[in-house]
Amino acid sequence: MNGRWRMAAPMAMALVLLGAAAPGVAAQSPAASMAPGGTLDDAYGNGGMAVIDLGGTDDAIHGLVAAPDGAAYLLGEARRDADSLRTFAVARVSADGAPDTGWAGDGVAHTGFGDGLSGGALAGALDAGGRLVVAGFSANPEAHHDTFAVARYLPDGRLDPDFGRKGRVLTAVDRETGAGRADRANAVAIDAQGRIVVAGETGSLFHDLAVARYLPDGTLDRSFGRKGIVVTDLGGDDRANAVAITPDGGILVAGSGWIDGPDEDLVVAHYREDGAPDTAFGDDGVALVDVRGGSDRAFGVALRPDGRIVVGGTGQLSGGCANPCERYGFALAGLTADGELDTAFGDDGVTAPDLLTSSGGYALTLLPDGTAALAGHIGNEDLGLMRVTADGVPVPVFDGLAITVDVAGGPDRAWGVAPGPDGSILIAGDTADDAFATDGVVVKYLPPAS
Repeated sequence: MNGRWRMAAPMAMALVLLGAAAPGVAAQSPAASMAPGGTLDDAYGNGGMAVIDLGGTDDAIHGLVAAPDGAAYLLGEARRDADSLRTFAVARVSADGAPDTGWAGDGVAHTGFGDGLSGGALAGALDAGGRLVVAGFSANPEAHHDTFAVARYLPDGRLDPDFGRKGRVLTAVDRETGAGRADRANAVAIDAQGRIVVAGETGSLFHDLAVARYLPDGTLDRSFGRKGIVVTDLGGDDRANAVAITPDGGILVAGSGWIDGPDEDLVVAHYREDGAPDTAFGDDGVALVDVRGGSDRAFGVALRPDGRIVVGGTGQLSGGCANPCERYGFALAGLTADGELDTAFGDDGVTAPDLLTSSGGYALTLLPDGTAALAGHIGNEDLGLMRVTADGVPVPVFDGLAITVDVAGGPDRAWGVAPGPDGSILIAGDTADDAFATDGVVVKYLPPAS
């Protein structure tokens, strides 16, 4: 052990219990009676959990990438030491939950984009050659504000010298300088040609959706949009948090925004391969979903084999009053391939169970059995996980609809979820102890029973 890694025994595993279906939840169907799993894999880490110190007391995890061999990559930001700024931090965890100390020298790669420049890794994807592409943000001295930052790592954890400048690329979405402007790449995907698509936000007081596409060597793909970049202003404060590639090379991005205001809605935008909006999708290329009349944000998007789309995130479930009756919770929506609300999904297109406690969904994935898994936090900041069937019906976990894990007694949030190669489910996020020192954590659940 090198001091960066430690294992923690689970403090508690609790179930959020619900009785009758809450508003926004479809009535139970036979498909929803499938056994849910929800059991921690005791052979992984320490009691199903691996807690990872990325180097500081204020580590932040923003994403998870599952590898075909069962390993997992944690993506976030951390300080190399007490005197350093926070920069990209990427850790590799072996299939058994132990640190992969042979990767990047000691299991953790810290990547900066220049002296005195802070930043963070927000999302990642593996390419066909097993190289890890990581996107996020970094200060950019030429643009005088944070800009898209992308790095690519070889399978052994070294920066790829054939990508960008010594493995790194900085891209200013909007060249305007001045305090307050910020570009953040919140999501990344790799298409069938090896091109790298990143999606995020650009702006200052109000943000716009921003998408950039890179060729495999890290140069901007000038056949996409305007010199490799597309910016979409819906009229309000708009952010892209997730991206997926369609079979024909098109691009789906999901996030939040509004056109008429005043509250944000779940947003899905569809671009053609050349970056132009697909005007046959939704309303001139954009679909908005209002969960229950409040403020909603999408953090994940997934494309089913039949072309239907699943969006997951956080929805405002009640409002108009002071806490605790104003609550947010897990929210999913189904869309057809042409961007219309899929009324066969959940309750007229939306699944948003009220767990009677503050909750939020921040990461979405499709599982091999056809269910969708949404991870985030539930209640007093514990890791949370919920599954829904292909028709949007929550899968019961014993007597409840969601499962929570308290890692070390402090606030925990999951920012990543992915299926393992053995049918298991991995979730990853931040965990804090009672002194609020934060580390990363990966939790592994056994495969759901069929």
